[in-house]
Amino acid sequence: RLTIRQTRQAAVREAVKSSCALKIGHLNVRSLTAHLDEVNLLLLQKQLDVLCLSETFLTEKIDSSALLFPGYTISRRDRRNRTGGGVAILCRATLKTEQLRVPTNGTTLESLWLQITSRSTIVVGVLYRPPLGPTAPAIDCLHHQLTLVLARDRPTFLLGDVNFDTSGQAR
Repeated sequence: RLTIRQTRQAAVREAVKSSCALKIGHLNVRSLTAHLDEVNLLLLQKQLDVLCLSETFLTEKIDSSALLFPGYTISRRDRRNRTGGGVAILCRATLKTEQLRVPTNGTTLESLWLQITSRSTIVVGVLYRPPLGPTAPAIDCLHHQLTLVLARDRPTFLLGDVNFDTSGQAR
């Protein structure tokens, strides 16, 4: 006999196995419009199902229809009122996606979360933290976001560029 917890853990392991069939990647693109061809080539060569992008440098003036990724949809969160930054997620058009509302609590942490359904349902997030922004509020915000997202009880994948110095040296 299995306990409820063991049954739940087995179900999560099975979901992870089936979700692992999806190929997920991340790229710090440093201007998506300047690297459209390279991103399309990466999608084609690696046969990625999901590609998370940080530092897209997109603004509201750039319409998503101008960003051509054949066979993919784009979800994005542009940085407001400043240049640089921004995150996006490219997903195969055959995948069902739902953008999740996850607050950033006014920090410099930029994030985007999608629930993606294929054979199973997973959650994928991408984030970017500017290197000169304060660290503690970003960590608190990330903790809050993860608490909300993990409550969905789905396999969760988080990719991005957080610019945390883990070498032990103070900045």
